[in-house]
Amino acid sequence: MRFQNLKVIITGFVLLLSLTTGTAWAQPSGKPILRASPESPVAFDLANYGGKTLLIFHWSTTCPVCLDKMEELRSNIAGWRNKPFVVLAVNHDKSRQDFQSYLQINKVIHGDNPQFIYIYNKDLIADSLYTGTGLPTSFLIDDKQALRQTYMGRIPAEAWNDIADLLP
Repeated sequence: MRFQNLKVIITGFVLLLSLTTGTAWAQPSGKPILRASPESPVAFDLANYGGKTLLIFHWSTTCPVCLDKMEELRSNIAGWRNKPFVVLAVNHDKSRQDFQSYLQINKVIHGDNPQFIYIYNKDLIADSLYTGTGLPTSFLIDDKQALRQTYMGRIPAEAWNDIADLLP
């Protein structure tokens, strides 16, 4: 009985460690589906982004790790300006107003960037990627719309190499 408890604790610790270190998980190939509802203020359909590399970043304004990554995302987008690269930031706040407040402040400070798209998760009618596994969670989609990597927790430094390898 004592050995079983130790085994469960060790297994849980290993899983927790992999989530908090941003371990990349390879995913099966195939075209994921991610689409906004027609009523959404942001018109988005992943099917229209063929030829572009996408990083889909699921986040919340109540997640310190998520907020910490925003500047890194903006910096990398600036470095790949005019490259076929887009970040789709899918917000999971409980309150749409909290998300809208963040967007207003962000727009004043950083302006608009067509390579950085924000959308509220409740505006999506289809999302075959995110299963509610925790925040932040990111998905790397290549220019042929195949899911290349899933990053649980912090986006690791290697992710930027993965993205750079996919860009022309």
